[in-house]
Amino acid sequence: MAIQYAGGTNVNTTFTCTTGTRREIVDGLVAALNTAGWTTVSGGGTGDVLLASATTPQGLSIRCRVYDAGSGNCTRFQMRNAAGSKVSQDFFLAPAAARVYRVIANKYQWFCFVPTVPNAGREFGAMGVPWIPSFLEGVITGDCGWANNNAWSDGDTTNRYSLRTMLAGHEKGSGLVNSSLCEWSGVTLNAGIRLLSLIGGWTDQPASGYRWHDLSLFVCEPLISWGTQNTGDEALIRGQLWDAVIVGQAFAAGETISLDGKTWYAITGSNTGGSATARGTLFALIP
Repeated sequence: MAIQYAGGTNVNTTFTCTTGTRREIVDGLVAALNTAGWTTVSGGGTGDVLLASATTPQGLSIRCRVYDAGSGNCTRFQMRNAAGSKVSQDFFLAPAAARVYRVIANKYQWFCFVPTVPNAGREFGAMGVPWIPSFLEGVITGDCGWANNNAWSDGDTTNRYSLRTMLAGHEKGSGLVNSSLCEWSGVTLNAGIRLLSLIGGWTDQPASGYRWHDLSLFVCEPLISWGTQNTGDEALIRGQLWDAVIVGQAFAAGETISLDGKTWYAITGSNTGGSATARGTLFALIP
């Protein structure tokens, strides 16, 4: 396999919550996703918008609801299938006066976060539909997607493990494949979204296995996995993130690199690895 380029428009933009309302996040995120190629299905120009990703060449798509619930601290988002029969839990993005959010998106996936790090809880969210290899076509059909957040609830200000923090063991997420929707909120061993790679680099031993003999860094595909049950289930590889790579070294969040003649932005920040996750950084393509 190799890097999977989505094609179309890549977005790297920011919006500001001028007065700190929930609606400002709805408007800012929806505008960015529309530019990236997500289609507004319903609710355009309101505080409750349903969007659809583009359909991948493998026939997969996902929908995203971004909305102001009318109460609480946060703007919320949900993942759902096209039929609306599978609807994920709520995920949370907190507004504040003068708070800036960055959106990095293509027509199949998005990341939305406060650029300054470390983030507090409710300052990172992401969602997407993966690319799948040919041997999974016809096995995974129609609905396949993932969502991730760094807070357990509307009032949770703790920075929970997410793609912003590490490559595995995430504490808040949902995974949809075919008719199965797996969800977790809290520490869940097997069901949690994981980005799998061949990178080692554990820090409870001398760092190893994360670069080549000539000290060049290891670069690999960001394969994503999750279970079909909430606990005790093997997290199987469902596919690969679009316009993304894993580099086997800890970079600061927001750092950029050049690869394959293109520019890439570090989503994961300062992940040196440990007993539960490998050293490495998820990078997303930016224009």
